[in-house]
Amino acid sequence: MSSPSKSCVLDIMPTNIFKKFIDLFLPYLTGLINLCLSSGVFPISCKHAVVMPLLKKETLDSNNLSNFRPVSNLSFISKAIERIVSKQLLDHLLINKSYTLSSIWL
Repeated sequence: MSSPSKSCVLDIMPTNIFKKFIDLFLPYLTGLINLCLSSGVFPISCKHAVVMPLLKKETLDSNNLSNFRPVSNLSFISKAIERIVSKQLLDHLLINKSYTLSSIWL
């Protein structure tokens, strides 16, 4: 619920509707995430992004392509899976004392 309500054209429904009815979708989202974690496979449908050029600074010349950077807009589901996997990995590393917080790139 703390995720931004931004939507992507790749989303099957607007994020705010997904969040409004989260109780209905949560079992399916949980199942998908658990399947990804247990199989080690990220769904192909979540491997797509809408990439748009964004001007690095408003003062830069918009006619020079090197003044742009690519920004990837991912689907809500792929971002949710990414956050869950990241949190579980971080928790695992900390619990097993594999890394300290200061040595982990966040």
